[in-house]
Amino acid sequence: VAGSARLIGKKVTARLTIADWQSELTADASLAGDVPRGSFQVHSQLIPAMGQGLDMTPQKGTLTGRGSWQWRDTLSAQGTIRLLDTAVDWGSVTARGIQGTLEGHYRDGAVSLKSAGPVTASTLDIGTPITDLSLQMESDLSQWQFTDIRAELLGGSLRSPALDWPSSRPQPVVITRIDLEQVAALQNPPAVFLDGRVGGYVPLQLGTDFMVVEGARLANEETLSLRIPPSSSVQSMASSNQAVKLALESLSVLTIPDFQARMNMDKEGWLEAAVTIKGVNPQRNNLPVVFNYTHRENMLVLMRSLRIGDDITEKLRTENAQ
Repeated sequence: VAGSARLIGKKVTARLTIADWQSELTADASLAGDVPRGSFQVHSQLIPAMGQGLDMTPQKGTLTGRGSWQWRDTLSAQGTIRLLDTAVDWGSVTARGIQGTLEGHYRDGAVSLKSAGPVTASTLDIGTPITDLSLQMESDLSQWQFTDIRAELLGGSLRSPALDWPSSRPQPVVITRIDLEQVAALQNPPAVFLDGRVGGYVPLQLGTDFMVVEGARLANEETLSLRIPPSSSVQSMASSNQAVKLALESLSVLTIPDFQARMNMDKEGWLEAAVTIKGVNPQRNNLPVVFNYTHRENMLVLMRSLRIGDDITEKLRTENAQ
């Protein structure tokens, strides 16, 4: 850290730099009159060392800001902060390509932030990449309010008028045109082949360190199709029991005009889903099929494993390219 200051009459100018962080702060102060006041500017690259002791780690990006300050009984300040091409990690969650301008106010230890226009991110990866994220935000650093949330997810879209973090209640998120082929591809190799698009309503509660889904409902937005490949595990199940074999043959190829799913997820990440499929098997003289299915899985573990798998795949791809 290096700094300098200069006093000329009742005006002070100062400059502070942190070479390792490529950070610079300049400020001036006028001591004339009853209220000292001045302005400041900051410019810094964002690097991982800045995240020591914090829950998030900046990986790259640029932060610039400017504003004014005054001391009337206590210090107060206001200004704008701009983020350019910023990348941040929160544990296994990553955000890339963050851009936005924030307006900030400080008075007597209290901080408030509000976005000036949309804050955007090219990707938010929670194991399943969310892309083209756009939102407005407001915060006092303890409570965060996000509004006008829009993003692309699994070939479809995600919308929400407002989400609070942390929140004491579920808030609505609407998803549309989710591509089931991309959903099935999350499991490698996929256990089933799916085609078609679904959408629905997902009440979402964001806690301090948890996420809850309460009473979510999904339905098909077009006719769906399902095909179960003749894998070794499927053949093993079919050979073990005649009833299972008949069920698998009925489900092997389905055209599905009616799909309904109901889901809940608790604070520990356990998802419980109840699915009803009504369709026909075109390879068995349009045999009508009604299939009720329940599933329980820890989504936090699943998302973490998908994220780790993607990291390993990307590392191997990079090493092979070299």
